[in-house]
Amino acid sequence: MKEAYIVLTPIPQAALTLKNRPVILLREFPPYGDFWVCGVSTQLHQQVSGFEDVAI
Repeated sequence: MKEAYIVLTPIPQAALTLKNRPVILLREFPPYGDFWVCGVSTQLHQQVSGFEDVAI
């Protein structure tokens, strides 16, 4: 995996389950291979104003 890739990763849900969701890999933090990620969604009606950005 490299920065700028879009991958599926398990994200915790409100029902205490995990669901695979798309994220963009923004930055890798060596030496551990951890990534800073940004979630991706098409559900604009669930946007939190002032917190999330919408790119159309």
